[in-house]
Amino acid sequence: MMKVFFSLFLSWLLIGCQSPKSEVITVDSTVLEKVDTAIDEEPTEIPTGLTPLTREEIPVELQAFMNAVPTIDLLADYINPTAGCFLLEEGPGVYPVITEVNTMEDLIADSEFLLFMNTSYPARTYYVNQPAIDFCNLPAAGIYFNTSQKDNHLLDAYRASLASTEDSLTDELETKLTTLDAARIWLVIVNVADKTGELITFQIHLAQLDGKIFIAAIDTRGC
Repeated sequence: MMKVFFSLFLSWLLIGCQSPKSEVITVDSTVLEKVDTAIDEEPTEIPTGLTPLTREEIPVELQAFMNAVPTIDLLADYINPTAGCFLLEEGPGVYPVITEVNTMEDLIADSEFLLFMNTSYPARTYYVNQPAIDFCNLPAAGIYFNTSQKDNHLLDAYRASLASTEDSLTDELETKLTTLDAARIWLVIVNVADKTGELITFQIHLAQLDGKIFIAAIDTRGC
């Protein structure tokens, strides 16, 4: 009889102990879900040497650009029909394909740029003038803003494009591209994930003429 009573008591004790444990597991999983959400919104693992910034901490003109990106009407102001906006894409062999973009429809027809428009960015995902940033080996997802180098990026790309057909630049186009190259002030490196989680990396060149900033070029070529 005592053995039976002891067995029943032990079974009751084990059942009593299991109930709180399942509650703890439920609570733990809830906490984990909250932590995962927090990581999505504000990444905690930043590579050494990078200084992540909120949108409010980046230069005012870059804040205005990022605020305009998801809104077609606002972004349309960043297309300068006179100065021009050029889309640089991978072409056959080493020759790029270059298209002049004059409307928002042309701009959002580019899948990489459309992804950039539709992405929701965490708070601390911006990096400004970070040293030793390698376009082909970026240390983290995010948006990198670097002051533009004074070179002939657009002019050289156009010359390379025409080399495939052995054509030459017209004086008018050369003047236009030279003006754009001289007006470039910010290089925006976009490094964001697509629906599959694969990182998409491309460049946006922002220029300034007559006190107004606009998109001079979108370069979606790889390394």
